[in-house]
Amino acid sequence: MFSGRPNPTWQLSRRQARELVERVKEEGARIASDEPQRLGFRGFTVDADLEDLVLQPTVAVHFVVPPPAAAPAVKARRRREGRAAAQVEARQAAEMELTDWMLRTAPPTVADQVLEAANSAIREPQTAEEARVMTTVVAEKGTIPDLSGARCEPFLTPIQIAFWDNPPVRFRNNCYNYATNYASNTMAQPGRRSRHIYSAFECEKVSAAAKSDGYIGNCEGRVRVVALGIWPGFDFHWWRLHPGGFWAHKIGTSPVFQQDNSGLVLGNGSTPANCDRGPYMEFCGFFFAPLGVEVL
Repeated sequence: MFSGRPNPTWQLSRRQARELVERVKEEGARIASDEPQRLGFRGFTVDADLEDLVLQPTVAVHFVVPPPAAAPAVKARRRREGRAAAQVEARQAAEMELTDWMLRTAPPTVADQVLEAANSAIREPQTAEEARVMTTVVAEKGTIPDLSGARCEPFLTPIQIAFWDNPPVRFRNNCYNYATNYASNTMAQPGRRSRHIYSAFECEKVSAAAKSDGYIGNCEGRVRVVALGIWPGFDFHWWRLHPGGFWAHKIGTSPVFQQDNSGLVLGNGSTPANCDRGPYMEFCGFFFAPLGVEVL
């Protein structure tokens, strides 16, 4: 669900684990090998423990239960295709039921507002156009970073997919690690290294915490060019600029990729300021990470 902050995790009881296995075996249930590459609610990652594998050897060691397909899209397809699309709608209903069940297994330690956000994401999915209309602060911050000035020396490197997608790195580093190009293996948080961690998921708080780590607001010297977006009250997300005006990002423990929530490549005029950012509606602006900055 999150990109910057750790995702909530919990362990199913033996009864719940058996029920989950039966549910995913039912016709219409949908599982995947990896989470969707998009900002916001992305479903559930499920990992079997040793007892699961002993009792049920056929259980997959790792799989993902993605979020249900958007109901409006399913209904539109049914109108176009008639009866054949009824099967699609039935699958969407099965997916919704499975997602609801998995949310109900969450323990009290998972905040109510997190569960509410997940429920809202599957029942009132945001369209790409709505996401673009609802983005904020773009006018004040601009849609492209200011790289002018004699002292400005952007340090733009190719995307190192082989490094960031290597499992020991991928699953222990997040968007802030990627923006800084520093693998701390700690799911780095703005301000944690400098002991001035953010106190709220707000532009001012998170950007101030990043600046305490060494980020700056103007392009001076050799710097990596980055951008910050906020899911108000929930999370932060960072992007990094690469050669040719293309941006890439890493959503939590996901692989690195170059698309926005609509699947459009972040380049050729599309930037973190004007792209489909899903629930990360508040754009905080462009920032710069001097070479040598380390995050924790």
